[in-house]
Amino acid sequence: MYAFPNQHNPQTGRQETGMTLRDYFAAHIAGHLSVKAIYDGESDKTIAQTAYALADALLEERQK
Repeated sequence: MYAFPNQHNPQTGRQETGMTLRDYFAAHIAGHLSVKAIYDGESDKTIAQTAYALADALLEERQK
């Protein structure tokens, strides 16, 4: 599933897919987590892992 699906691109002749909804959620979550992580000393990898775990949970809830 895509957050911003694009239509057919006449210049390339291909369907442009855009950003996945999972990546969109994770990017927003990571932005919020990064502010707190600066003070807590969390690593970038931990922030990314947490962001994607939360994004997966959001997508799972969305299916209900």
